[in-house]
Amino acid sequence: MSKTPELSASFFEAFGEQPEAIAFAPGRVNLIGEHTDYNEGFVLPMAIEFGVYAAGRLTSSGRVRAYSANFPGEATNFTVGLEPQDTGWNHFLRAIVAELLVSGIRPTGLDLFFLGDVPDGAGLSSSAAFSVAAAMLVAELVGKPWRDNIALARLCQAAEHRTGVMCGLLDQMASATCRADSAMLLDCRDLSYSMIPLDRAKLTLIVGDTQVKRELADGRYNQRRLECEAAATALGAQSLRDVSLEMLDAARDTIADELWRRARHVVTENERVHRFAAALAAGDYESIGAIANVGHASLRDDFEVSCPELDAMAESFCRSGANGARMVGAGFGGATIALVDPDAAADVLADAQSLYEEATGRPGAFYLVTPGDGARVTRQSIRPPSPQ
Repeated sequence: MSKTPELSASFFEAFGEQPEAIAFAPGRVNLIGEHTDYNEGFVLPMAIEFGVYAAGRLTSSGRVRAYSANFPGEATNFTVGLEPQDTGWNHFLRAIVAELLVSGIRPTGLDLFFLGDVPDGAGLSSSAAFSVAAAMLVAELVGKPWRDNIALARLCQAAEHRTGVMCGLLDQMASATCRADSAMLLDCRDLSYSMIPLDRAKLTLIVGDTQVKRELADGRYNQRRLECEAAATALGAQSLRDVSLEMLDAARDTIADELWRRARHVVTENERVHRFAAALAAGDYESIGAIANVGHASLRDDFEVSCPELDAMAESFCRSGANGARMVGAGFGGATIALVDPDAAADVLADAQSLYEEATGRPGAFYLVTPGDGARVTRQSIRPPSPQ
């Protein structure tokens, strides 16, 4: 936990005490499998080294006092169990504490400090990293540490649902469960998963943040979910996981075109996840690039969650020599990922940055990311501060 000293110092400055525990939960990059998780489909995420750090101590105040280095003017102080209200980062924190109470984890009071380095709004799951870090930290402080990552992910998903974001489990499972140097092939119906090695000597991942911010709570994400449910109903299926291409073809003239295209993206994306995972396991990095390109086109044309900047970023990467590129996350802004030969990574990044700015007038932000471990929490040795 590289930011532990900085976090501990900030905690002491805020509360005049040392933290009792520190947690870290990573953001994630989803290699393939977008908008399939809430359709009980398949995804292939990996954790990244960027994430959210949380420091805390148990109190007897009956209140939660919390600060975030990322939102310096937005400290919060609320009664334990207060329901989410308004918006902002403390909205998520109230939801997490409320879900912890439901699960039987009942803090008597909390002092908390958060520090995140996941680029906000870039589609790298800063909200899930925050939720997982907070839930792990509070459980540790109460003396009921999480032993079941699936239960932890479900609790964090329920917390986001409390805030009005009807997300699937991709982000929470990735943050809680992924392992270094691997991607996780996850079945979002039964939550079974396997780890697939990722050879960093043969594949580099670049994230290109468009600098177009998007909010999951703005309604468009939930609208896509409702459209998928309507498409499944029209096709006589429990979820789009159960729909085949043959069923889609047979129903082409009987359901609305928009719903048919939403369904086609999910059905073909599930198939792409399996082909991508097989190619990754075989070390066929040329094929995974082509699969990523097709996935971006499907998100752009059938699911309609791209935007001009995302399209420009993906095109800039491909023109610069990437094996493939696609938008990542919910869409409507955020980032793309590029799959790149390690020897060419520096040139691809520099060229893509130039091409993207030329196309959009925006500088963008670019990050090399590596597959990291999932969330973890450690108890701290409490020592008095050094004399000034």
